[in-house]
Amino acid sequence: MMNIERWVTLTPDRVNINGTEQMAECEGKEFLTQLYRTYVKDYPKFFKMDILCRLGFIASELLLDGKDISGDKCSIILFNRSGSLANDKAYRKTIEKENYFPSPAIFVYTLPNIVTGEIAIRNKSYAETSFYLLDRPDGKAIEQIVTSSIPPHAGEAVCGWVECSDEDKFKATMFLLGQESSTPFNAENINKIINI
Repeated sequence: MMNIERWVTLTPDRVNINGTEQMAECEGKEFLTQLYRTYVKDYPKFFKMDILCRLGFIASELLLDGKDISGDKCSIILFNRSGSLANDKAYRKTIEKENYFPSPAIFVYTLPNIVTGEIAIRNKSYAETSFYLLDRPDGKAIEQIVTSSIPPHAGEAVCGWVECSDEDKFKATMFLLGQESSTPFNAENINKIINI
């Protein structure tokens, strides 16, 4: 059975790590950039990412806080409701008749799987990576999918809900799972933390 070792929730105006909340000096997309410049600094691909990928990437950096998840022992499994809809809306604006200027650059880092891929690349993780769509953050479904997706040899997982409807409306709640905590990874705890 996996346990929640650490968790993080990130919204447009605050970050909460294991129950310790920190308010933002700015909001929305700018807050993600501020967090990058404060805590990461050394991953320039961040500036090519769409808003969903930036959100998941920054949440994972705050969650892991230097923890080594390299190799094949830590799965990365994320969920949301809208896929990459925020970026799809941005692209749609570039193909409207009165403003027709299609931009392939908008699609450089745009699929939900890019989020899990960038987290894996950054951390040199070669384990399972998946991104699932659900109607809502459902603790029972998340628990079932995550526990059935983790290979028997894996000892850890990064998982959670990463939803972004536009550059200023988003929420990520991620969990680091392992064996070293007494907080069970179950539907009740998932729902409780996601709804903080």
